[in-house]
Amino acid sequence: MKEWWNNLQSREQNFVLIAAVVVGLFLFYSLAWSPLVEARDNKRMQVENNQQLLTWMQTKSTEVKQLKLTNPNLLRSDSKRSLLAIVDSLANRLGLRAAIRQIQPDGPHAATVWIDEIDFDALSTMLGQLDKNSNVIVSEANITKLDKVGIVKARIFLKRS
Repeated sequence: MKEWWNNLQSREQNFVLIAAVVVGLFLFYSLAWSPLVEARDNKRMQVENNQQLLTWMQTKSTEVKQLKLTNPNLLRSDSKRSLLAIVDSLANRLGLRAAIRQIQPDGPHAATVWIDEIDFDALSTMLGQLDKNSNVIVSEANITKLDKVGIVKARIFLKRS
């Protein structure tokens, strides 16, 4: 390599040096600098998004605290309420009462609910809230898909856990 270099004229040596510097700069930019800048920009975006999320969460936290102060019964335990009252009140709050055909008690801690034409996602939300907020679980469910997309009818056996 040294012999090849020495055999070049000084003009060719200058050209090779300039080309080597340009190639070196290009490699440095494409392999090191550009990925670092891109990673930095991505992290900045993540920080901005997280800051916006934090601000939103702080606002919602304040709203929740105000709701708790204005309505202390909001977090009231449903342990003293009947299962029928719990299901009926939740269905009313979620706007699903019209879909419920019948609620029949099966003893003090169980009930059967017949539901006609309800959106499956809404039914899932209602059942999830019953479990989460009132310790009412689904012991058995018969769900039938109807012709409309996402609409089902159901017979659900609920139990207090």
